[in-house]
Amino acid sequence: QKFKGHSLDEMEATVEAALGKSISQDGVSGILASDADGLCLTTKGDLTASVSGHMSTLIDRAALLDPESKTTPVVCIETEKFNILIQKNDKMTLAVKQTNGVQA
Repeated sequence: QKFKGHSLDEMEATVEAALGKSISQDGVSGILASDADGLCLTTKGDLTASVSGHMSTLIDRAALLDPESKTTPVVCIETEKFNILIQKNDKMTLAVKQTNGVQA
């Protein structure tokens, strides 16, 4: 199958390469990407597919706080051990988990 001149395998390889590069940055311990329905597309590191729907729901609810905004919100979950940043771009939600004390 082709989408805008690219095969699905090519697009998947591009996404996997980008996530692999991101997970190698200092302090980043997990990355998760989900589709518009909250279904997990891929994960790297210690974020698991089981939290995919929760991440999508959080960012969708955050967008309802300011429905007239032209920018998408960023949700930050802070704990003693780590932070998780969540943002939605187009039809995909991306969550990045980083160890506290290290800025990615």
